[in-house]
Amino acid sequence: MCEKHYCTHSPETLCSCAPVQSGDVAQIVFHMAENMEDIRWELDYKSLADLSGHRLCAMGKCRQCGGRLCAGQYPVDAQTPEDFLAAVYRQLNQFHRRLDAALSHPAFRERFAAMFHEEDRPFVEDWLVQREAKTGDKTEGQKAYTIVHTAAYADRGVFPAPDAIATFFDKALAEKRLRELVEKGKDEMSFPYDEALYCEEYGCQFWEAYCKDYAAGWFIRYEILESPLHEDAKEPCAPREKEV
Repeated sequence: MCEKHYCTHSPETLCSCAPVQSGDVAQIVFHMAENMEDIRWELDYKSLADLSGHRLCAMGKCRQCGGRLCAGQYPVDAQTPEDFLAAVYRQLNQFHRRLDAALSHPAFRERFAAMFHEEDRPFVEDWLVQREAKTGDKTEGQKAYTIVHTAAYADRGVFPAPDAIATFFDKALAEKRLRELVEKGKDEMSFPYDEALYCEEYGCQFWEAYCKDYAAGWFIRYEILESPLHEDAKEPCAPREKEV
């Protein structure tokens, strides 16, 4: 159970069943495994740049009395944000498996990202993409939303390659990030022609600025490309030929 010193919830809301009130760890763990439902997570931390003093808590409701059941989880010491994310992910995954309450992969991933500060979520989403690429987690039925930046300035021979800025599993988060990039881009943008020729088009998943009657010669565009994710079948490696 969460230590009172760390727990931010009122002790009056705690489960009132006898195993919990006994204080016996074995009884509490068994009671949680049998009766904990509506599990949710809370993560208190300063920032991914300052990982000191963090607290991870998985809590739920007792199906017997309706009181709160709370399990404190403390990630291992992490020197980097990537190590911290891996430790939190591993502990939550193990916690659910111990309770035989495993979530679907998409549900687990979305709830995991939602624990972090809004400004950290693009980093977390990118970490999840990289993790899934390495571990081969199933992605059937999932979609990825990648923000791509394209531009051109023909008069100066500037034709940069498309730039994939970030990939998200959360469409709303991708659209929010798109709006932030557009606002920043407009502040930094310098239109090289008469202002009367400046044009804009935009929607929830794209924004483009271009020169009237010369759109192919000068434009800046941000757009969200939506794509399904698939798990590649692992083909067996061909046997190596024996050297003679």
